[in-house]
Amino acid sequence: MKMHWTKERITALTQQGRYDLWNNANRLGAEDLVRMIEECGLAYTDPKGLKLDTPVGREMAKIVNSPQGVAAAIGATNQGLPALAAIDPLLKAALEDKYAKTYEATIQAGYLVTKMMQKNGYQKTGRQGSLIGCVAKSGEIFTLIK
Repeated sequence: MKMHWTKERITALTQQGRYDLWNNANRLGAEDLVRMIEECGLAYTDPKGLKLDTPVGREMAKIVNSPQGVAAAIGATNQGLPALAAIDPLLKAALEDKYAKTYEATIQAGYLVTKMMQKNGYQKTGRQGSLIGCVAKSGEIFTLIK
């Protein structure tokens, strides 16, 4: 017997339940159910933390590695600021609460920024806390490898 999913049934699930349902629906190619879960307005990501192979993770990677993201990160680095200080507002603007309230989103953002900066010839040389106006609390400082 095929189960009929409604918004009410989806919202009644725990975050873990929504994540499991979303993951299975995605794996089975049930696009209508995937869309319904994503549009329900409640968290459906893995409660253990953001995975990069999710819609939010893929969007974060796209933003970080975009020409605008790379230029912002390098510009911040040239001013002696953490690269994430320039990327964080871009992520917040594009993803809103999906970035601000997703467990470990800022950790994954830092990871993505580090990989992007290393790919562009930079190395980590320190860390700065208290990023003003950012969701992330701290970020790596980078220096161009000579």
